[in-house]
Amino acid sequence: MRRIIIVMVVLSGILAAGAACASSDELTGSERVIEDYGQILVLDDFTALGLKLNKTYDVSELSPAVTAYMGFYTPSGDKPIQVELRFFHSHDEAKSDGVPLAEEVTGPDAITLRDEVTVLEGYKDHVTGQTDVVGPRPRYMAYVIFNNVIVLCEGLEPAQSVKRCAALTSQLIPPG
Repeated sequence: MRRIIIVMVVLSGILAAGAACASSDELTGSERVIEDYGQILVLDDFTALGLKLNKTYDVSELSPAVTAYMGFYTPSGDKPIQVELRFFHSHDEAKSDGVPLAEEVTGPDAITLRDEVTVLEGYKDHVTGQTDVVGPRPRYMAYVIFNNVIVLCEGLEPAQSVKRCAALTSQLIPPG
């Protein structure tokens, strides 16, 4: 319950203008925020905001994802962060079919050992060079489902990742 409150406080200032227009769910587990404004987004929508594309992933094991990319984005007043974008045909597809693999690589309980992850594509990007007792640490502490895209954002804790994802996605909220 505390996580939900933290997520709501962080997002309330960033998403206040568009919150009334969207359907939104905040769920526990790996921190997640689900926003649907009825848009079908493409990579160009994000690169227009300053996302610097670094890699295009093979999505054959990320089915039903259509495309997936890793890049860097600099939120206002922050340093550049690594983000991963997974595009789906629809919001419903992202929400239902994309969640299990996003959950696997995000949050404090993310799977970080190479031999245990379901999809090896992007594995090195999902972990940091830092290790703890059990192995590498996860790079992405949370993700946001925004329209037809799952956005994984770098952070040291879930609330920081959610705030960073919101800094990017809030710019794509349609006016009105």
